[in-house]
Amino acid sequence: LEVHEKPIAWEGREATLVMFRDVTAQMALEDNLRRSKEEALRVANLKTAFLANMSHELRMPLASIIGYAQLIQEGLGDHEFTEFTGSIISGGNRLLETINSVLDLTRLDADAIEAQSRPVEASAVAREAVGMLQALATRKNLTVEVQDADEDDTVFADPTILRRILNNLIGNAIKFTESGSVRILIEADEQIVRLHVIDTGVGIDEAFIPQLFEEFTQESSGFDRSHEGSGLGLAITKRLCRLIGGRIDVESIKGNGSTFTVTLPHAEPPDYDSPPDYHPTARS
Repeated sequence: LEVHEKPIAWEGREATLVMFRDVTAQMALEDNLRRSKEEALRVANLKTAFLANMSHELRMPLASIIGYAQLIQEGLGDHEFTEFTGSIISGGNRLLETINSVLDLTRLDADAIEAQSRPVEASAVAREAVGMLQALATRKNLTVEVQDADEDDTVFADPTILRRILNNLIGNAIKFTESGSVRILIEADEQIVRLHVIDTGVGIDEAFIPQLFEEFTQESSGFDRSHEGSGLGLAITKRLCRLIGGRIDVESIKGNGSTFTVTLPHAEPPDYDSPPDYHPTARS
């Protein structure tokens, strides 16, 4: 019960107006809101702990299976069973990629990925990503190269997240390119740095581009689709770009390759606490 007093004049004399208000319902509502907030926080913490545990429980055994299959394959030489071990390795890597994508998406939904942005050379991260995927490109007889910017290409970003973004884009470019090349072209000016991942692959239908970054979407679907995948890679990539203050765009012509462009703020002076505002300009 709330009690309010207010001095008033009553028939020429000073008096006090006393008002009573029943606040039982309001207090019950506030208490329910507080309890709901505490419960939501508890569930979020449990979810984060569960994801950390599942990350270990799912990835580690699968990594062991793939690793031992690779050792067996190397020991078999030209034996006929190498085809079987190859299938184990291929299927294991595909499953591991799907698990990683699902876990990453769940962690993004739970705000469990925090960017630790700092000045980092975009070209250095691009070369690291290319190095990790070079063997895949070599198996398909594709050339992969990084073309440096004429200006300083230091960006303000989390290097681990930027590496994941480029791994996704370069890996996709290699997957969807049967002949030719994949090129990472870096452009920079005083405000922004652009990383263009350019391939000579199958390209994307113009009608599908608006759906390209949606979760679980692929241009070809069904059991007879031409390329494997969960349809999560580009959705995750877009969200990771936003997490480090960047954006991603795509230009493509069906049958004539694609260009994915990641735009990031140029690195700021080290005594700043947050990245500067920037305004990406359209490509000419």
